[in-house]
Amino acid sequence: MALAILLYTVIFSVVSILGYRNFGMSAFDIGIHVQAIWKLSSGRGLFNTVRGLPIWGDHCWFVMLLYTPLYWLLPRVETLLVLQSFALAMGAMPLAAILLRRGAGSLAAVSFSLAWLLLPALQNMNLENFHPEVLAAPFLLWSVERAEAEQW
Repeated sequence: MALAILLYTVIFSVVSILGYRNFGMSAFDIGIHVQAIWKLSSGRGLFNTVRGLPIWGDHCWFVMLLYTPLYWLLPRVETLLVLQSFALAMGAMPLAAILLRRGAGSLAAVSFSLAWLLLPALQNMNLENFHPEVLAAPFLLWSVERAEAEQW
């Protein structure tokens, strides 16, 4: 499963970076998020000139604060695209944990995890620009897993 997560992350990172570099993404959409994260990471205020609103005036993407430190180290659009691919790939882990706890066996856990990684909707989310809300997927799945384990 670790190999599948790694492969997914690498393949979809490369494909999304190539899409970005070859003008396959809407500059307006990705520009909103990149400028917001850049401004948060550099302390340049909370007004997004691309959108014409404060950063949190349209959507409350407070999750941006969590990955702003990563942007200090690698301030590039590609960093966000790799982060998105990795976050979506990591959604396979809680699915496997749920199945293993239910006694489904390792083959079923790996199969369902691979199904998650091969899901067209997941792949479409990954390749359609960068969106902060997409990074919530593994956190939501871990929340379900922890709730099912009654580990509040």
